[in-house]
Order: sequence, then C-alpha cells, then structure tokens
Amino acid sequence: KKADTERARLVLEREKQVDDLDNAIDDEIHRIIALRAPMARDLRILLSVNRIGSYLERIGDQASSIANLIIKLYQNADTVPDKRLLNGIPRMAKYVNAMVGMAVRAFQNMDMELALEVIEMDRDLNEQFDGAVRSLTTYVLEDPRRVGNAVEVVLGLRSLDRIGGHAKSIGRQVIFMVKGVNVRHQSVESLAAEVRSGRP
Repeated sequence: KKADTERARLVLEREKQVDDLDNAIDDEIHRIIALRAPMARDLRILLSVNRIGSYLERIGDQASSIANLIIKLYQNADTVPDKRLLNGIPRMAKYVNAMVGMAVRAFQNMDMELALEVIEMDRDLNEQFDGAVRSLTTYVLEDPRRVGNAVEVVLGLRSLDRIGGHAKSIGRQVIFMVKGVNVRHQSVESLAAEVRSGRP
C-alpha cells in the first residue's frame, strides 16, 4: 500500500539521524572520560550508555532493512502480497516494539525488574520466529514459485528477531549498570537470581 511504502521511506530517512546521534553520544562519552577520568560506578554508567547507544543504532539498521523489504514487496501498486506470506510479521513486530519500548524505559529508570522482563521475553520471540519460518516453509512447498518473496520475508523476520535481541542486550546492560556484575554470559535464571538477591 502507498501508506506502507511512505512510512518505510520515512524510516530510511531517519536512519542517518540515528547514526548521527550514536556518533554524538560516542564523542561526548569519550570527551567526558578524557576530561574527568571517571572511576568505578560513574565509568560503568558511561560505558553502559555507550553500549546502549550502539544497540539502538543497530536497531535502526534492522528497521531500515525491514523498510527496504516493505518497499520491495509493495513496489508494484497493482499487486498486494499474499496475506499468508506476511502471516508471521504483525505479531512479531508488535511484540518486538513492546520489547524495545520496555528496554528503553528500563534504561531511563534503571529498572532491573523491567530489564529482566525484556530478557525473558526473548525466548518467546525466538519461538515466534521459528513458528513463522515453519509456516513460510509450508507456504513455499505448496508452490515453489513463491520462494523468492518468501526468502525476503524470512530476512524481514530475522531483522525483527535481531531487534528483539538488541532489546535484550539493552536489558542486560541495565542490570550491569545497576549491579556492576558481568551479565554477558549469564543465563536468564542466574540473572533473575542476581536481580532479586538484594545485593547492591
């Protein structure tokens, strides 16, 4: 639809703004570190903000990939993609949008419980991705001529899955900011225990 492609082009136009903001954050953090030589908790927060900025920039990159997919699928005004082709996208997109919003709120409020909730949501997102790919596989097997568009949609689903993964990474970074513990390779269960341990 025309409205869909117009929104997609707006996403592409905003990608440079996101890149510029990420660079500005990076420059400012390096300036603060050079001038003030922060220690301990202050340094931890600065490094976390830098990483979270990078995750948000990567989310912007994946959103641009999805925007390009939409433009490609709707480039012919006379044809509308089969609903079955796009079957898994709306639910995943809504879920991922919620994850990103929650991750940003967790960061703003340094809310470890909300951050943990985002991390836990990633499991369900992975299941949604697997289910959508299985559904697309069945769709293609019914008519192999559909494979071209199906591959494009799988890439779009993968972009949504990656956005969710970046939201999860923001959640982990929030816990690191607050707790000061290495969260990169911890399971969800051990993170939950850490968050609820009551230790500062």
